[in-house]
Amino acid sequence: MPIMNDTSLRASDIIWETPVCASCGSAERRHVITSFDYEISIECEFTIVECADCGLCYTCPRPEIRQLIENFYPDDYICYIHADENATMGRLDSFFDMRTNGPRYRRLARFANGRSISLLDVGCGDGYLLKHLKRRTDWQLRGLEPNPKMASYLNRQGLEVDCGLLHEMNYEDASFDAVILTHVLEHTPDPLAVLQEISRIMRPGGMLLVEVPNFNAFGRNLMKRYWWGYHLPRHLYHFTPQTLSALASKAGLVRTGLRYPFLFGSWAWNIHIMLKMSRAPMILAEALTYRHPLLLMSGAPLELINVVLRRGNLMELCFEKQKRA
Repeated sequence: MPIMNDTSLRASDIIWETPVCASCGSAERRHVITSFDYEISIECEFTIVECADCGLCYTCPRPEIRQLIENFYPDDYICYIHADENATMGRLDSFFDMRTNGPRYRRLARFANGRSISLLDVGCGDGYLLKHLKRRTDWQLRGLEPNPKMASYLNRQGLEVDCGLLHEMNYEDASFDAVILTHVLEHTPDPLAVLQEISRIMRPGGMLLVEVPNFNAFGRNLMKRYWWGYHLPRHLYHFTPQTLSALASKAGLVRTGLRYPFLFGSWAWNIHIMLKMSRAPMILAEALTYRHPLLLMSGAPLELINVVLRRGNLMELCFEKQKRA
């Protein structure tokens, strides 16, 4: 989605809250970086801190959760872009998604090993993954989406999608073989509680796939406050492989895999954000959008190098629920 120029929401309008670390409960923290909301409210700045005890990074202070949902998530939020199947850029995103996320589908297929597994996609967005799996498998597929309009749309498309938040659903214990969290966990105010609930509803030996931005990415070190992956204030937590694995272990989930997906367009985002938020001429920022072919193509080799060096902008972690002794 394009970066918006709405500056009507200022820091003085925000109801702030000061969380403690979701992993260890410590209130001791140190400053990491201050950056912007580069999509909606560019007059507000937000700070990321690191827990002094366990190293988990999170946004602090942050908007009160209800205000965050109401004021910082527009109807055309980026996770719904594929839903417009007539949009050229939506089709382009789908094209690259299929080619960069193939390992995810293959990992799920290896886990299923010919079985008809039950799978829950938490925060399924436009339903892209569910649609792909429905066309190619006989699995029992279910989605969960907090956006009522999108949930209704997906149900009309023939998918089985519940509307609400995970803790509201009261799914039965051990009711799913696999659970997917794609760009969801970083948005939650209590990621440990989410992982614990997922562990409860997963069968022993079940698989959890989590994809989030990689806070240890080379791109973050290079771009500093202009890195696309901050996505403030919507991203409440900022994970590395180590901190996410440690958090998941507290929910009885053991890491079994880690990969760094190729994120087409991440460097175009980085450059566009830098132009938009710096003193660069506005006409240049508006011309070189994150969809500009020059930025897209020029950034692709750099992202590929980062992936090979295991410092990519994205990371996908695979976890297994521990079996009872």
